[in-house]
Amino acid sequence: SEADKIAKLVPNDLNITLDQALEKEPELAILASDGTENEQRLLKFSRQLEDLNTHLGTHAAGVIIMNQDIREVMPVCTGKEDTLQSMYPMKYAEDQGAVKFDFLGLQNLSTIDNTIDLISKSRPDSVKLDITRIPMDDPLTFNLFCRADTIGVFQLESSGMKRLVSNMQPSAFEDIVAILALYRPGPLGSGMVEDYVQCKHKRKRVIFPHPLMADILKETYGVMVYQEQIIQSVQVLAGFSLGQADLLRRAIGKKTVEILAEQRLQFVEGCLKNTKFVEQCPRESNPENKANEIFDTINYFSGYGFNKSHSVAYGLISYQTGYLKAHYPVQLMAALFNGSVNNHDNIINYISECKAMGVKVLPPDVNLSSKIFTVEPTEFRISDITLAHFERDFSSRKLLGDTFHQDWLEPLRKSLKRLKNRDFKDETEFLKIIVKTTEAENELNQTFLLNSNSIFASWLRSEARVEVIRFGLYAIKNVGGKAVDAILKVRSEHGELKDFMEFMKKVNLNEVNRRMLETLVKCGAFDSIHDNRAQLFAVLDNALHLAQEFKRAEEPSQDSLFSLMDAGDAKATETLLEFPEVRNWSKRERLKQEKSALGFYVSGHPLDSYSSEMKLLATTTDKLKEGVHAEKNKISLVGIIVNNTVRLNQSNAKFAIATVEDTRGTLEFPVFATVYEKDGELLESDEPLLISGRVNYRDDEVGMFVDNIRRLSEIRETEARSMSIKINSDPLSQETISLLRSTLQKYSGEKPFTFLVQAPDATSVTIKPEERINFSSALIEELEELLPLQTLEFSYSSKNKLH
Repeated sequence: SEADKIAKLVPNDLNITLDQALEKEPELAILASDGTENEQRLLKFSRQLEDLNTHLGTHAAGVIIMNQDIREVMPVCTGKEDTLQSMYPMKYAEDQGAVKFDFLGLQNLSTIDNTIDLISKSRPDSVKLDITRIPMDDPLTFNLFCRADTIGVFQLESSGMKRLVSNMQPSAFEDIVAILALYRPGPLGSGMVEDYVQCKHKRKRVIFPHPLMADILKETYGVMVYQEQIIQSVQVLAGFSLGQADLLRRAIGKKTVEILAEQRLQFVEGCLKNTKFVEQCPRESNPENKANEIFDTINYFSGYGFNKSHSVAYGLISYQTGYLKAHYPVQLMAALFNGSVNNHDNIINYISECKAMGVKVLPPDVNLSSKIFTVEPTEFRISDITLAHFERDFSSRKLLGDTFHQDWLEPLRKSLKRLKNRDFKDETEFLKIIVKTTEAENELNQTFLLNSNSIFASWLRSEARVEVIRFGLYAIKNVGGKAVDAILKVRSEHGELKDFMEFMKKVNLNEVNRRMLETLVKCGAFDSIHDNRAQLFAVLDNALHLAQEFKRAEEPSQDSLFSLMDAGDAKATETLLEFPEVRNWSKRERLKQEKSALGFYVSGHPLDSYSSEMKLLATTTDKLKEGVHAEKNKISLVGIIVNNTVRLNQSNAKFAIATVEDTRGTLEFPVFATVYEKDGELLESDEPLLISGRVNYRDDEVGMFVDNIRRLSEIRETEARSMSIKINSDPLSQETISLLRSTLQKYSGEKPFTFLVQAPDATSVTIKPEERINFSSALIEELEELLPLQTLEFSYSSKNKLH
């Protein structure tokens, strides 16, 4: 459209005005003077309307405080939730004597509190964590920052921020503070960030504008990052008082020419009166020129200067969330889920992040789930975190009691290191292995290590565990709070639920209706009672009927057929629930039903089968939204269409507005008529697709113009070069091996495949059969059912790799 064409001619510069745009962009100026009547009118009216107030905005966190009723001194109105609101902007409100405060509410603070609560509940025998007393030089935390593993870390989650953190390789808390101050459009575009990084890593010499500024700019490697550095500099160089320095800061911020000229004069005069400034001036420049040069530098950098106290406050939250992810990753991720129950994209992203971290997210369970997401321990494993906490808790004497001797530390330390990353299902077996690998006296082995009640055993029970996240019942769609309370009440009164019909008889059916039961079956909440979801789904109506009949019979005032039977017959009839002989839902069907019940996939994802294609052929929705790809770049997405609206254009041709979901979120995009005509039918399927096109930015929103849509299964079948079947160290049964051989023979073709077998000693063996196969979707589905714990990987030629 004409408006869109004109809008794209405006340079993408921060705070640029239309007048400045006309001077900078000749094509825009031509439209304003010689364009069509509509183009000239649009630009004329836009310039007149620019900077006019269009609506009443409310500061998200601003509160003003006065020593009198504000209604007596300024106009007011009623804001949201009937709050009294000033109609003055901040500046005019302050001119009336009001003091403005920003009270910021951060979800991240609730996340930290929830994480600490989850730690105390899931690790009752661990040392209690005080987040205000964590070490600020923790190696695990800085390792996490240096590898940019910052999903869930406050302010450091975006791909751009992750790149900066990776380049910076922070080694001290001050680096985190600087990162938060530097990651803004101004500093990024000015070269300040690159200078900081290069100087930090000694790839570039640190240069100070004047020797007197060395102490002020030392922590930021000669780069003026903070507003406080500007205030300190003018004090040291020109003898400004704090009040004068703050006035200069404000004047520079407002860019008023007359005031700036006056401030420059005062600054230069102050510098020339300072004998240290004059004496230490470099020989190649005279003091007056140097003073003007420094003022220009201050004037330039102050536009990007950030309040250090603000950055430190935010940096502390960043560090705390980073520390929690480094030391308690499962608890932090569970807390992030709890804070994002109503944010669909965040949940999808966190599920994907958990998978990348090796953390399992388990579906809801009526026997095991709480209201919110919780953490459960499973088998035993010693990790880097376990070793770090051993040093923290025992070497620092936090847990040393009368029964634990200091000279036991070194043998135990060596033993734990030897057993690192090995899994043990049984606690007794785990303790016995530690005994065997610990080089110490028999007294230690017998009285300490094998004693399940010892301090060390209790500590291992908390700190040497593989932990998983259990889905909260409150997060299930269509199951309200009263229904959840009714389920938890049954569990608290009757203990573990072992029979579906018993549950139906005991739960309050006024609170738990059929629709809710259907949802609970679909998402797997009854799997611990009856794991065949297809059977449960088939008998829901009958179970509900029997439960209602049972409850009527229990009422004292009601007679029923049960009263005519003897006690044994009545008991049998009450619980008679026959399950039909039907196979459980396939993996694909289970995932589909989970998605309909929860809004997202939990136990797996349809795209899990296409991890190779996601890695090699496509980018992700979160990278696209974060601006990783430039305008008009060719990209591809691997995903599933979750919404599709078909419309007619002005030529009565069909086009669509579709939404694709991948493992990192969702993206809406148009499918224009020419593409819809050839590929539109694919938008109606629930199959994984490869959607290719060009990046498009509009009004700060990112999208894509689609050129091509293809089924991933067809791409794999025709274009994948080879397949690797990765077998983990757990041995396959003879029956599984036989089924595997016959399955592969059934789909013979022309493509090579290999087995990559992981040995118990962490080595691997590659087997290359001479047979060739066909990579059909039917084969892949059978292999995934046959080998649910193994991985299939596919390779492609470089010409296929389009990001």
